[in-house]
Amino acid sequence: MSSRRKKTKFIKKIKPKAETASPLAPSPFDQVFAGKNSSDFWHAFLKAVGTRPHDLKEIRGNSGVVHPLLACGIDEGRKRLVVISSEHDARSAAMAQGDMQAAIGEFKVAVVRPVTINLPLVARTLKAVLGGRLTLGPKDVDRFKDPEFLSGVLTPFVQQTFGIIHLAGSISTQVGQAIEQFALLNLDEDSNTKLPNGISFERLAAFDPAAQDRILGVCPVPIFDFTVEDLKTMLTTPDPGPTTNLLRGKGISQYFFPPPDQLALAVVEREQVGSCSDLVQRVIHAPQVGHPLAEPELTNTHAEVGETIEMLLAKNLIVEGEVGLETTPDGRSIRQTVRFKPREGFVSKLINQLKFEVSVPALFKVKYGSDQVKTAERAS
Repeated sequence: MSSRRKKTKFIKKIKPKAETASPLAPSPFDQVFAGKNSSDFWHAFLKAVGTRPHDLKEIRGNSGVVHPLLACGIDEGRKRLVVISSEHDARSAAMAQGDMQAAIGEFKVAVVRPVTINLPLVARTLKAVLGGRLTLGPKDVDRFKDPEFLSGVLTPFVQQTFGIIHLAGSISTQVGQAIEQFALLNLDEDSNTKLPNGISFERLAAFDPAAQDRILGVCPVPIFDFTVEDLKTMLTTPDPGPTTNLLRGKGISQYFFPPPDQLALAVVEREQVGSCSDLVQRVIHAPQVGHPLAEPELTNTHAEVGETIEMLLAKNLIVEGEVGLETTPDGRSIRQTVRFKPREGFVSKLINQLKFEVSVPALFKVKYGSDQVKTAERAS
């Protein structure tokens, strides 16, 4: 088989369909997408993260399950495959990432999950309007008849949601995201009578729609955080540079290209690291799983990884404690500014990958004995 056929074996070109207009009255979001479709948005995204876009709509995983996609991007030089998943939840997207990786061994797979539904924002707005209350009761029904109340609480959310909803794929994806969030509502009961006082939205107000993605190693793209100007930049600028800068500002670009100093700081905060040399090995593992290191953000841009870690020590961001490396208050303060951004998904992905590589051989040694494991390693 020629190298040309080999590197495009899972690519199938499909002509993108134009999206239908929003059912709402014209809004700034409708105007931005005039003459555009979701493929234009995702192609701009994929170019900005260093890949060549393709309108591939599905990939069959190693399990035989076919995983639906919105698009994908190929980086043939660094053997990376960035997939825009249309799964509605983080767990399904994470499972798809592992399944596709097992099927496409020569390329390192990174999965992106668009998040368009943000009901927690409505809940927090409602809390402010209700004077800090987190319960809707019968006495609040009349409020929903007030046009001023609706325009302040619901109209901006509805306009934006309908303006960006097509970017996450089919309506079933949107419904799935909405159901997951609506399920956080519950009845608020009177402590004495045990009768319902109304509907509590406390759990919904505290919910983070992208948290599970970050935990499971997927890159969430909270499209509800994109402004009209952000979308204009992505849809009208042929040069990927401005979009790259935009994604970097939102903490998305760093998922694909993690800065080594920030990555080292995150690993020390989240894992037990015995020494600087151990930390170096963990950080340099990032390119091996398809995430090339970017320029450092906190230290000298021309330093090697080992020197970068020494600089973190010199800046008092990490210290050598009794049982290994630890973050300092200054280090934890920096982590607080990035911990809840999409980039954190790669930290989880790296940690999970390293734990898997350590735990599986140990499991086989316990179950089968070291001799069988060594025989299997020689055979492989």
